[in-house]
Amino acid sequence: MVKEKSPYSTSLARKTMRTINFKRTLTKLFVPWLVFILVTSFLIYQQLLQSQTEPLENLSRITISKTSNTIYSSVSNVKRDLIFLANHEKTQRTILSPTLSNKNSLAVFFQAFSEASGVYGQIRWIDNTGMEQLRINLKERKAIIVDHDSLQSKAKRYYFLESLKLKEDEFYFSPMDLNVEYNEIEIPWKPVLRAVTPIYRDDGTRAGFIVLNYLTSNLLETLRETSKTTDIDLFLINQQGYWLLSPQRSHEWGFMFNKRELNMAVTYPSSWRQINQTDAGLFIDKNGMWNHEKIALSNDKQHMFHWKLVSNLSKEKLNVIFNRVLLQTLAIMTAFIFLAFFVCHKIAKSVVQLQYTNQNLRQKSQELAHSKKELETSLEIQKETQNELVQASKLSSMGLMVAGVAHELNTPIGSIQVTLTSLNDDCDKLQKAYLEGLRESDVKNYLARYKEGSAIIQSNLSRSAELVKSFKRLAVDRKCEEQRVFQLITLIDDLNRAIWSRNNILSQLINIDVSEEIEIDSYPGALGQVIENLVSNAFLHGLNSQPKGTISISAEITNSSLPLKIQIEDNGCGISQENLSQIFEPFFTTRRGNGGTGLGLHLAYQLTHQVLNGTLSLESEINKGTIFTLQLPLRIQTKNMQEEQ
Repeated sequence: MVKEKSPYSTSLARKTMRTINFKRTLTKLFVPWLVFILVTSFLIYQQLLQSQTEPLENLSRITISKTSNTIYSSVSNVKRDLIFLANHEKTQRTILSPTLSNKNSLAVFFQAFSEASGVYGQIRWIDNTGMEQLRINLKERKAIIVDHDSLQSKAKRYYFLESLKLKEDEFYFSPMDLNVEYNEIEIPWKPVLRAVTPIYRDDGTRAGFIVLNYLTSNLLETLRETSKTTDIDLFLINQQGYWLLSPQRSHEWGFMFNKRELNMAVTYPSSWRQINQTDAGLFIDKNGMWNHEKIALSNDKQHMFHWKLVSNLSKEKLNVIFNRVLLQTLAIMTAFIFLAFFVCHKIAKSVVQLQYTNQNLRQKSQELAHSKKELETSLEIQKETQNELVQASKLSSMGLMVAGVAHELNTPIGSIQVTLTSLNDDCDKLQKAYLEGLRESDVKNYLARYKEGSAIIQSNLSRSAELVKSFKRLAVDRKCEEQRVFQLITLIDDLNRAIWSRNNILSQLINIDVSEEIEIDSYPGALGQVIENLVSNAFLHGLNSQPKGTISISAEITNSSLPLKIQIEDNGCGISQENLSQIFEPFFTTRRGNGGTGLGLHLAYQLTHQVLNGTLSLESEINKGTIFTLQLPLRIQTKNMQEEQ
């Protein structure tokens, strides 16, 4: 005996399966969002970090630039003063005639200059052997002329040895160090930068050197004050990596005391290597944010040395920024994760519900499949019927064309028949007169009437031939649908003679304003069908087949992408706004009970867009008339032309 499942166990199984599906769906939805949020959070972190560090980077660049300009400006002033002293008239007079009087005069001049400038610890004239010939010392802003017995030989000092290599108008700037007197570092420390230039006599012989000991204490203090106004530490480092300027004064001038540990290459080896790789740059490493620029006082490679102007934002200050940005990013990321989980939870719940709903819909869709097939069959039948009606409309148009030609031919042929009958009567009269006695007046009358009758016959035959020619052109165009070059006015005249007269449209006032110079390369059959349908529509619907009103056909060449613009305008009843949107739809007509099929304008629209590669539009206003506008290319490009282009 088979034991049936209880409704409770079945419901529990469904609930369990639904829970499993829900968790699986939630995981599939949430995991991609979680990955996306993590990646986006990283990008947000980078962006926030950049927004926090970029102002500091700009401040660092500004600080370096400002400080660099200060250094170069100070050195430029030193060079200017050096040139001034070397070329001064008293200096030149003294080196030409080194008398005691001239030396004393020069010493007084140097003394006055030293007190006025206040930045040179020493101003000296050293001869070619390295012996001081004149020296001015500045102590407590008081310039003192050193007596002759206290002058020293500087022949072994590095700056003198380098100066011997100088040519005329060249300069030597020594590395910055502490001033040394009698082989001892002067106390208190006097940071100096020695600037040297040679002086020459008129005969081209060197008379020695002018040496300025530029006291850099004020310059270094200015740089130190610049650093204090920001959170950025400023360093000036010599070529060997020793500090000339540092926030920690105890680190300065290590090379003067042979303290190798007071060197950036020892304290920050990796940072120093990266600083030495380029002349300038900004980077962040484990020691903080660094910005540096090379300071070169001379372009002469023989005497060139350089300093490194370096700014540093410490690792501790950077970590404060990093931690603040990290907390902001974590807060944003957590909010997005909770939001994504909430949205995914809602979506997963809806998806599972939708899955069960779809199961029910599948059953109903199977029931609808049969109905769908029946509807498709009905649609195919409707399409076939529509195509048949379109073809019938074309045949009807051809029938109207034939009827129009027959109508037009009836008049000239009738006139010919009447004329021939009259001529036959005249011929009988002439024959009778011949038998009874022919007179000269009878012959003249017969010849005059014969000439008049033959002219009438000739005129009507020409008109009939023209009608047949127009009909033939239209018939061939409609049948072949081949692209050819033709004149627009010829096509419209053919339509005028062959078709519109059949509908008494000529009894209206048809105004044709088309230049004979408009020639196009297109499908004349399709274009003729379009214009015929538009004119017939204007006559039947716009003018309500009444013998009044006007229909105007105009054409012009424009500068648009579709240069040929043809307008068919009537001053009839117009089209209501509710019908404008449906006017080109198939089977739409306002004369359903009066023989209208609703295919005329639809066929015109299809031929314009699909065959003639143009556009068809209209403007209409109740009781004011309607304007149909055709815009066409002057030459339809075939597929081969398009591929070649």
